[in-house]
Amino acid sequence: MSSSDAARFFDTSGCLNLSRPTTGAPIFSSTNRRNERTRPISSSIPIRGQLKIDLYNFEHMDFIDSKYVLTSPRSLEACARLNIKPVILLPKRLADIQDDIGSEKVRLSTLADVRDQMEVDRLANLQRCREEREKIIREETLANPSSTKMIDPQPSIVRSSSIPRRTYVETKFNPSNSLLYGLDQPTTINSIPTRSQSATAVKFSEYDTYARLPSRSTSATRIPIANSILKSSISQWPPTSSYYEADNRDDQYEQRASSAHVIDDARRLNKNLQRMSISDHGSKQNKNERYVNGLENVKQMIERRVTHSTSGNDPDIATFEKKQYEVLLGHYDHELKIQKARENALRTKKEKEIERYETLLHDFLDHSKADERRENEIRRKINKLHHTRQLYETLQAKNYEMQLQDLQKHRAELQYKIKNKDRRTKHFVKDKKETTHLSRSLAKSSQDLREYLRETNENFAERAKKAELTNSVLDKKSTMPLNRRHFQSSLRT
Repeated sequence: MSSSDAARFFDTSGCLNLSRPTTGAPIFSSTNRRNERTRPISSSIPIRGQLKIDLYNFEHMDFIDSKYVLTSPRSLEACARLNIKPVILLPKRLADIQDDIGSEKVRLSTLADVRDQMEVDRLANLQRCREEREKIIREETLANPSSTKMIDPQPSIVRSSSIPRRTYVETKFNPSNSLLYGLDQPTTINSIPTRSQSATAVKFSEYDTYARLPSRSTSATRIPIANSILKSSISQWPPTSSYYEADNRDDQYEQRASSAHVIDDARRLNKNLQRMSISDHGSKQNKNERYVNGLENVKQMIERRVTHSTSGNDPDIATFEKKQYEVLLGHYDHELKIQKARENALRTKKEKEIERYETLLHDFLDHSKADERRENEIRRKINKLHHTRQLYETLQAKNYEMQLQDLQKHRAELQYKIKNKDRRTKHFVKDKKETTHLSRSLAKSSQDLREYLRETNENFAERAKKAELTNSVLDKKSTMPLNRRHFQSSLRT
């Protein structure tokens, strides 16, 4: 692969870090201008035998001026498998977060909370990438069992060949095994502890630029992680992969739980964190106390040695020894002051962390109570709407029944009216038929009478007398009422 192909690969794979310089021109920061110290910046600086930048040493200060975040093939393959850009694995400062937000009116506490959450996500992604890298190494080992070369999953800068950083026990000056042994022997020039062997020199050696940065301990990030977890229950940062599925299910279950359980969980978490912080800082405090006690004991022994020293042999030697003791006393006074200042700083930092955590817990409890009140209000409104709906449904059912009864009643009335109309129509038709039949009978009788008169040549007056006579006779014979038929028969006779 040529240099241009390699550059194109790194630029397009997400390894190009735009926050780092891409040329050999030095960049002067405010600290560099103040200290007048600059370092040559180049993308191809030979660092400890051309070490590859992998997931374990990319945060090392030797690679701070590198153009790319990662150059190790296995680390790049692990990031590619998880679809994570290497630039995301770099820690961000508050200024970078503020630039990403694009607003200068954001509070520092908000930026710190966002930075803590981003740091938790970054550490989680870094752990996943490291596990994937180890998985790749195991796959390569299984694929090539004949090779006798053992591949170390740890970084090259963590191996024994690199310069390890001194731990707390190695760097701290132990007066019990170094000075007390020297006090039993006669004081000479060779027995005087030099500057490089003192605790102050060892203290400054911790800031050696070529020493490896210590790995982040979980105890140092427990309180920020807990704070970010408490904040994430409110802001709910969305997960980026299936790595958080179980946590999301737990968070959803906690959101559905009652607020009383949430407050109990918060108090339990507070107690656990306090217990863990006490256990974490207990060992350090004990070490610091032992160290201070040792320094005070050595100082007291030196003072007793000065007071009981015999200067009868030679006044020059006595003067020289007195100066040596004064130097030692000044040295231990300085060490005691430094140690006490360090303890005060740690105590102040711890108090600030506790105060910050209490503030966050108080805010979390306030938000929980507000959520509880909001849920109660929503539940009350839902119950009210439910009762109102039930009332409306009951009224609607009653109105429907009343309308149905009115409809049935109206239908019965219409049927009754229709029956009455049908009956009257039948009577009317019957009367009409009878009237028509009677009219026809009268017309026929009149016609017969006219024909009879025309045949007999009788006038009407005579016929009327005859009818009256007939009527009078019929009235005497029977009391039955006469109808038209009798009248017709009488007329015919």
